[in-house]
Amino acid sequence: MSSDEEMTQVVVRTSNHVIRGAVALIPGARLTDYLRNADRFIAVVDAVVEDQNGKELFRRRFVNVHRDQIEIVALGREEAVLADLDPAATALEDAQE
Repeated sequence: MSSDEEMTQVVVRTSNHVIRGAVALIPGARLTDYLRNADRFIAVVDAVVEDQNGKELFRRRFVNVHRDQIEIVALGREEAVLADLDPAATALEDAQE
């Protein structure tokens, strides 16, 4: 990672796995642009690889994920992403504002 990059937490879903970890993005860069400009693989560091049921299979300091195998990529922890999609959580946040 160069000094111009910062680690951004991501959750990557493939047809068989969920990979939680971080990718190196230039500050202010969009994850979409990173994926669009990536070669065949994206590097995920501090990776936790799980099956689709959430069972942890292994942890690695670094894994390459083939770009064509990616079905969904979300910023941050998956729980935070799912909370953003939960209508009850959204209604509660709206009521608190």
